[in-house]
Amino acid sequence: MRRVVLVVCGLVLAGSLAVPAGGCAPGPSGGQDVPYTVLDESAGDNAWSHDGSWIAYTKYGSSGYFEIWMARPDGTDRHRIYGDSSPRGNSGGIDWYPGDRYFVFTAQNPDATGPRNDLLSKPGVGFNCNLWLGNTDGSEAWRLTDYQSDDLAPLAVIHPQFSPDGTRLFWAEATGEYGFGPGFEWGEWTLAAADFSFESGIPGLHNVTRFQPGEQHSFYESHDYSPDGGRLLFSGNLREGQPLNGLDIYEYRPASGSLLPLTDTFEDWDEHAHYSPDGRTVVWMSGRDLAVEFPSVQGLEWRKYVKTELWMMDADGSHQRRLTWFNQPDHPDHIWLESQVGGTQRAIVSDSSFDPGDGRLALTLAYEPAVGGGRNHSLLVVVSIDELTSRGARFDQSYGLQVP
Repeated sequence: MRRVVLVVCGLVLAGSLAVPAGGCAPGPSGGQDVPYTVLDESAGDNAWSHDGSWIAYTKYGSSGYFEIWMARPDGTDRHRIYGDSSPRGNSGGIDWYPGDRYFVFTAQNPDATGPRNDLLSKPGVGFNCNLWLGNTDGSEAWRLTDYQSDDLAPLAVIHPQFSPDGTRLFWAEATGEYGFGPGFEWGEWTLAAADFSFESGIPGLHNVTRFQPGEQHSFYESHDYSPDGGRLLFSGNLREGQPLNGLDIYEYRPASGSLLPLTDTFEDWDEHAHYSPDGRTVVWMSGRDLAVEFPSVQGLEWRKYVKTELWMMDADGSHQRRLTWFNQPDHPDHIWLESQVGGTQRAIVSDSSFDPGDGRLALTLAYEPAVGGGRNHSLLVVVSIDELTSRGARFDQSYGLQVP
C-alpha cells in the first residue's frame, strides 16, 4: 500500500442514497403477496440489535445531515440517538456491539465543511470521516480513529462490523490513492480488521491489519462476520478489468487466507451480503436480470442508474434465488411500492439485517420517484423471510424468471 489510513461513514451503496422522501406514513402494509411493514422513511443502513428488540438505522434528518435513529421492530418508539449531541455533520454506518449497550458508527470530521464534504461524507460514501463508538442511549461517544481531513486525496472508511464476540472489528477504507483509470474511478481501497477492547472503560482498536484479496486492488466493501467468527463477507471488483458496477460477493477466511467467490457476475452489481443467524444462508442485493447499464460510475454518478433486488443463496454460493421484484411492472412488489410512494422509475434494495431469532429481515428500499431526476428516496421496511422464500418459488414460475 502506498498510503493507508482510516476514516469512516457507512457503505458505498444504496443505503446512502436516501434523501427526504415525504408522504409515506410508517405502519403495516397488508396483502397476501406483499408482506412488508414500513417503519420509517428517508432511511439508510440498518442493524438489528442482538436481543431483537431494536433496529438502529441511519435517517436523513431535519438538520440536513444523516443521523442515527432507533425503532422497535413494529415501528413504535422511533427516536433519534445521535444528532445534535454527535459530532457535527453526517453520522451512520451502524453495527451493534454484543450486549447492545454500544454501537460503532461513522461521523463526518468537524473540519470537513462545505457542500462537497457534506455530500462525500454521507454514510455509504465515507470520505473525511472517522470511526466512533457510542452508547445506545446517546449519552457518550468515543472516537476510535484519528484521521485528518484532506480535500485533495481524502481517506474513507465504510461499513464497520463487529465479530460475534465483539473482540474484532472489520471494515473497508479508501487509501487516498487515485487516478488509476477504468475500474478505479473510486480510487484504491482495502479491507481492514483490528482487535477491539476496553481499557479502563475506554474503547480502542489495536493490531490493525489490512488486506487486498484478488487480482485487482480497486474497491472493497466489508459486509459481515459469520456466526462462528471465522469467515468474512465482502464485495469488490477483484477480477482483472472488472468494472465498479460489476461487484461480486466473496467469503474470506483470515486464518488461512482462502478466498471463495460466492457470485460470478462480471458486470452485474452484487453487494450488501449478510449471513443468516444460523450461518446457513446469505442474503444480498443484486442487479442480475435487470439489464442495468452504467454510462458512468465516476464520483456518485452511479446513483442515477443502479437498481437491484434482494437475493438469497446457501452459504457456499449454491442455490441462488431471487426474493423480490420491485423493478418488475405488474408484479405485486412493484404495485405495493407504487401504492406507498406514488410512481417510481426504479428501485434499489439496499442494506439489510436479520432479526436474530424471529425470522424477519429489516430492509432499506431506495427508489427514484416517477419524476426523480436521478434523486433517490427510501423506506425502511420489515419483512418475513419465510414469506419471501415461499412466495419466491411461486413468482419464479409465474413470471418466467430464470434462477440458477
